[in-house]
Amino acid sequence: MSLTSIYLRNLSQIFLFYSEKSFLGKLHPSTKAVLMFAGIAIAFICNKLFVLLFTLATFLLMALLSVSVKRVASLITSLMIFISPMILFSYIYSIFRSMSTASLIELSISLATAIVRLLIMSLAFYIFFITTKPQSIARILSRIGIPYKYGYGFVIALRFLSVIASDLIEIL
Repeated sequence: MSLTSIYLRNLSQIFLFYSEKSFLGKLHPSTKAVLMFAGIAIAFICNKLFVLLFTLATFLLMALLSVSVKRVASLITSLMIFISPMILFSYIYSIFRSMSTASLIELSISLATAIVRLLIMSLAFYIFFITTKPQSIARILSRIGIPYKYGYGFVIALRFLSVIASDLIEIL
């Protein structure tokens, strides 16, 4: 199986509602939206790697309590397939520039921080979309002032991404 098909297979499952009776599945959708935006805000604002790692562990625990380990692992696998070339090119570029050891360590810390931030944001979105019914997402968007037809269009677009990814898997 090629990396593209693994990536697309995992992508096709990301935005699908998973109706398992979990702790987060029973929460009100607005509460889950606040959790999602809090995680994204922490990922953008915080510069301390320890705080980011703690936040990542919290969201990872919430994700594991919401869905199976296999689904969370497939999300992380897809992200690593996406991130790996960027990490590789950053190191190759720094080696060709003849950077010092201290600069390489600083680069490694910066890359680790970026990866943790991306994982936090991805898990926050994943938890929200996997535990919230599409109709509830449209209702939340309607409550904050977005016309219902746009909210419904957004939900349909999310569902359509999964259909397109599934079709691409069959084609490839």
